[in-house]
Amino acid sequence: MKDNLKLDSPSPKGHAMDVEWTALTPMKHRVSAVLFLSSAIAVAVAAAQWPDALSAELRMLRGSFLTILIVYLFLLNIRGWHAGNVAYLKMFELESEWMVWNSICGISMQTGALWAMGAGLTLLTFWLNWTNAVSYVPILLWLVLIAYFLWPTKCYFYEARAWMLNVLYRILVSPLHKVTFADFWVADQLNSLAVVFLDLEFSTCFLLSLGSHSVGDVKELSLCTVSNWTPRLILACLPAWWRFAQCLRCYYDTKDFPHLLNAGKYFSTFPMVVTSGMLVTQQFEHPHNWISQPVFTIWFVCTFLRAIYVFIWDIKMDWGFFRCNNCPSNPFNSKHPFLRTHLLFSPVWIYYGMILLDLVLRFTFLVKLLPSIFGFIPGNVFFSFIATLEVIRRFLWNFFRLEYEQTKGMPEESPVRLKPYGAGTAKTFIM
Repeated sequence: MKDNLKLDSPSPKGHAMDVEWTALTPMKHRVSAVLFLSSAIAVAVAAAQWPDALSAELRMLRGSFLTILIVYLFLLNIRGWHAGNVAYLKMFELESEWMVWNSICGISMQTGALWAMGAGLTLLTFWLNWTNAVSYVPILLWLVLIAYFLWPTKCYFYEARAWMLNVLYRILVSPLHKVTFADFWVADQLNSLAVVFLDLEFSTCFLLSLGSHSVGDVKELSLCTVSNWTPRLILACLPAWWRFAQCLRCYYDTKDFPHLLNAGKYFSTFPMVVTSGMLVTQQFEHPHNWISQPVFTIWFVCTFLRAIYVFIWDIKMDWGFFRCNNCPSNPFNSKHPFLRTHLLFSPVWIYYGMILLDLVLRFTFLVKLLPSIFGFIPGNVFFSFIATLEVIRRFLWNFFRLEYEQTKGMPEESPVRLKPYGAGTAKTFIM
């Protein structure tokens, strides 16, 4: 499979589904997004109303929801990069702007519609009191979505799915391949989707456990959570491991020391995840005084130090802010205080707002303690909300990460807008 997959080839004739979905209209996509988000809100409300009855179903629906959500948000990333003239096609080694937009639109619409139907069917079976059927619907939804992504024939936006599978393969075998921009960018998205790996494992464990236990027993005995924590720890560390291995490969290829510092950032995830697993066990064994256990202090210190590390890396290394070569002796007298000389988005205040927002979202682990301490919010619902915030943070991070990649090395006299667009291009991005 070629590294540079072309997305501008037309869909093969005879695939009626592709012909229907590639004729995308603004109304179709908006209706799909509304149904998708409305279904997610309905599931969250139902899970908050009946937390014990729908706890497992929420976990199984959450992972697929977050995966599809980040695809929807990628559309907004493309619009933003287009508006700022960011050369994202060149960075991702793609060729056709229309086909990229068309493929992401179609994939998000199709998978969003599938998820909305799965979520609606889950709630319907719950309200009809079909106890056993409720838990099977989210598992069936996972199987359908996986089959969609791996479908081997040239339909359902085959070129886009093949490109993503190629990137995922190179990530999976890190550090055996040289790292491209697309490789580490997609791996960074996976780090924000770490909970998806846990939810997929939970769904698999839940399905396999039904062979020897009833649905009620699987939920009550915590067979797929506390009793199955070792494989969950490994899966939670996988995204960070992939980026850690990529950083080591980059250092091997370039001997550039910042790659080792970046590797240290991802290595800091491992003690946080291990202590988090130990903390879950303590919460199960000591539900009333787990916060006074020594493991809580260790977890808090590991998580707090990691949050500081990754926040500084975000604003300084990933976005290029607060760098000495961009700040004169008095940074308040510079063109963009504490930022960069070249900014592709406007107004400027959004950069300062995003720095503050990134700081807040990097420390959401503090808010995670609220349901356990005060008990006024169902834990699964609240953690799902926090996981959604992390996906939104990554979506916002994407804008400035690609912008900085483009402005690196630009001389002071260089024009800000590097990538001209044709007069007809903008029509593609009107929703």
